[in-house]
Amino acid sequence: MSIPSEVEPFELAVVARGVARMSVAELAAMRKQPPACFSVKLNPLFLKHSDEQTLAALAALYRARAEFGMEDEDFGPWAVVSISRFLGRAAFGVMLDKFVAEGAWGVSVQVIPHRTAHSVSGTISLGLGMHGPAIGANGGHESENTGLLALAGIMRQAAWRGVWLVSSKWLPEAGFDRKGQAGPDSVCVASALALVHAGHPRPWGYLRFEPAERFDANSNNRVEADRDAGLLEYIFEEERREPPHRVWRRSLANGLRIELGLSACERTRTGSVAGRKSPEKDGFREVPVPILSHPPTDAAGVSS
Repeated sequence: MSIPSEVEPFELAVVARGVARMSVAELAAMRKQPPACFSVKLNPLFLKHSDEQTLAALAALYRARAEFGMEDEDFGPWAVVSISRFLGRAAFGVMLDKFVAEGAWGVSVQVIPHRTAHSVSGTISLGLGMHGPAIGANGGHESENTGLLALAGIMRQAAWRGVWLVSSKWLPEAGFDRKGQAGPDSVCVASALALVHAGHPRPWGYLRFEPAERFDANSNNRVEADRDAGLLEYIFEEERREPPHRVWRRSLANGLRIELGLSACERTRTGSVAGRKSPEKDGFREVPVPILSHPPTDAAGVSS
């Protein structure tokens, strides 16, 4: 998907954001007993088959929904775009081994709906009752650009009130055994942004799409985030940064560029946005993940 560079610039408002950093044990517990805030559709029988990145993305999204007072929002006219990293790779390795050893009867029918690129966005769409597009980006190293282009295409249409942009990946990525299980030291990280058309009375940030020439002219007075940082790393870093905040910039297709900036949120001691409901009752916790410009040596950092 591409957008001509001659289109008029447009901006979206960030109205909610959340992050999640979950261990293997926490993911297993969440699968067996989903938080009370989850939709009844997201029950243990359904989540039994979900990918761990789906679970982490749900945790980040429902945390944002609770912290920013969106529990009563009608998400019917919303869309969702998910940006995952190599989602389902371990599960498909196990599936192929079983197929070779046992044939088609040895392969679970749940792998395709729950362990492929659109699984995260599809599950979120189902849980929130969305009727807009549910897009899963390609899942590789270029998934951020693909997902952001998809988001721009969706929100250029006035038909949709808003869009959730979720990102997720494993740390370390290669920590799986032959049964497809992540190592005990692995963590799954995810972020979620709720975006609506510009003009919201209380935005917590912005996402701007502009042609390159206008982008460069308007960006001289802004401090840019580390160019090696991905979208997920940037959001985690800004969640714990004291002002002044930085902006995240990327070049997309046909000379189109984007800029994401997040505003500071006053948080209470329980971690919720001031004046908003605390998510602590739902079992979510905020664990800062340091931003690194080089691959981490262990599971403590986030690396693109």
